[in-house]
Amino acid sequence: MTCFLLNDPKAVFIHIPKTAGTSVRAMWATPAVRRSYGHIPPDWQDTIKFAVVRDPEARFLSAVKMFKYGSTGVDGTGEAPRMPDLDVDQALDVIDNPRVPFDRIQSHLRGNLKRHLMPQTHPFNCLHLADHVLRQETLKQDISKLGLAGLSPLLQMRLGVAETGDLTLNEGQRARLHRLFADDYAQLGYGFDGQIARDVAVKRPPATGVWPLWPAFFSDRDIRLENASDALPADDVDLRPFVEDVIAGVPKSTWPARSDNLIEHFHKLLPECIGQARIAHLAACCIVVIRRSKGREGLALFHRILAQHSDVVFADMNSRWLTSVADTLADHGQNPAQRALGLCASLLSGAVKLAETERLIYAVPRPWPPKARLGEDGVMFDGVISFWGQNGDMIENLLERVTKSVDLDPIGGQLVLEMTSRILRHDTVFRRSAELSGVPDVPYISQDLRARLNRIARKHL
Repeated sequence: MTCFLLNDPKAVFIHIPKTAGTSVRAMWATPAVRRSYGHIPPDWQDTIKFAVVRDPEARFLSAVKMFKYGSTGVDGTGEAPRMPDLDVDQALDVIDNPRVPFDRIQSHLRGNLKRHLMPQTHPFNCLHLADHVLRQETLKQDISKLGLAGLSPLLQMRLGVAETGDLTLNEGQRARLHRLFADDYAQLGYGFDGQIARDVAVKRPPATGVWPLWPAFFSDRDIRLENASDALPADDVDLRPFVEDVIAGVPKSTWPARSDNLIEHFHKLLPECIGQARIAHLAACCIVVIRRSKGREGLALFHRILAQHSDVVFADMNSRWLTSVADTLADHGQNPAQRALGLCASLLSGAVKLAETERLIYAVPRPWPPKARLGEDGVMFDGVISFWGQNGDMIENLLERVTKSVDLDPIGGQLVLEMTSRILRHDTVFRRSAELSGVPDVPYISQDLRARLNRIARKHL
């Protein structure tokens, strides 16, 4: 979960929620120096690393009670209940729901609950990286195993207001909990009766997620433009986990104010990318760095993402970010064709944006279908005549040329195709003009549904 770098004495505390973590950190006289989420940075590796675990059922009920009833801190102060209507089945549903986020980057109430409930052996909790795994049940004795001098005495552990309250598990709920926490029971040595049956034997998980691959993003670091290369993953990072990881949460639009701290700015972009493969968000963050550094940083990773996974990125990104990709290719494409096609996509998006902005500004009601349609005599300006909906072939010709552009450059051509399909799919001047011909619309599925189908196909085919 949250890994704390503590000083005096120096140690890395892998804090798993609801295992007396607040009491443990209070043993140090000074607050944590740094924090990381889901990974331990390379420069911490030589420091002693420890974690505390707890009987899965007791920990689960403690977390539910804290969110339902509130809690009492180690200093005696109270904490108001955050989810007073929470029940056991709802809590189990949160653990079982992959769409609920847990990575601490997003402010999300159910996500915060999931962080407190999720299995202790989940890779994000970093338990497999601990040198010492202590038990909450015997913590006062176990803490001496660390051999750290100068610690304050262990204070009274943080307790839920109703730690021995009325929440219990029925037979079906307990069976479901045993299934959801099967790895915890198998590796942490607890029996289903809550007793310690075996020693802790934590296994390294087969996949450790994107968190160690993008350490800066999952941390509290403040990285400015002069150190922009530190804000992104390494240029040769394994991209497959970013493709497979879908960002969970509630989708929101973003128009973030510029943050000088690149990590903070990256975090602000995340709500716009909910439901997308994380590689689409990574590509957006690359664009931020490329623009601010004028192409000095982030460019190699950006081109590698497009070269290997443009199909995922283009399918998941919204049109605003597709336009940013087009602008970036226009400025920093790898060959003349790619730069030209990037410019084409950028001009196409910009022209439609201007046309739709003018319509939004004037907001004049327009009957549909129109009472009259312009024909060959619809002269507008400088010899340009209006589009003739009944017999005009401008849009068909445009689509034919766009299709041929793929032969010029696979990435640039694919981008122009994607941009054109978005413009024809949504309520834009292109779609409305095409409808003037009376020809039925080409059936399109929504962008979200198409992205979901693409992810299913990539996973199972």
